Amino acid sequence: SRDLAVEVVRKAISTVNWHRSVKYCSYCGSAVTLHASGLRAKCSSPACGHEFFPTYSPCVICLVTTPDAEHLLLSRRVTPKNPNRDNLYEVFTHTAGYVDRLETPVRAVVRELAEELQVYLPSEDCVRGLPLWQSWGAVSSAVLMLPMVVRAELGLMETARPDGHEIATAKIVSRAEVARAMARDPTLGWAVPGEETVAYTMLKLWLDRPELFRD
Repeated sequence: SRDLAVEVVRKAISTVNWHRSVKYCSYCGSAVTLHASGLRAKCSSPACGHEFFPTYSPCVICLVTTPDAEHLLLSRRVTPKNPNRDNLYEVFTHTAGYVDRLETPVRAVVRELAEELQVYLPSEDCVRGLPLWQSWGAVSSAVLMLPMVVRAELGLMETARPDGHEIATAKIVSRAEVARAMARDPTLGWAVPGEETVAYTMLKLWLDRPELFRD
């Protein structure tokens, strides 16, 4: 299936990038050799012999919705303009960020919204997880995307102030606007991520099953 093919490609990319990052043992500096079809690396020094395995870096991606599931808070990241892809910097998506060491996904959501959008949630109780996930192999340590949902009142969304470093701008969008964006309406003026992303899956779920996001 297409989904299986995509996962195989992602794993291959992640594995190749991981190979580039583990050429030498981080304990003694000796070269490493690959084993188990490239899924394990071992230090070549008999005195060391330390083994290394690919790791995941957990990352939260949070869909911020009003309690009635009629509006979303989306943002556009600061991205260099690419003359070959005019719409690259017009894609609006969910807030996302890495989970720090010893930090829970819920607390990572609270922190990321505060850091990137200056949106301060009144309680962690308004954050919950979604039964979805996606691996992303674009970096040496593969990213495990953890979809989260935040219920926030419209007034709280209106306080959003992008930090200007990671987030360029933010907007509150209606259910009708999201439907147009997912239909690739060229008159809308902005786009959503591609269908292969978990961000798109989250948007589609919000659009098709609003009862899952309502109080």
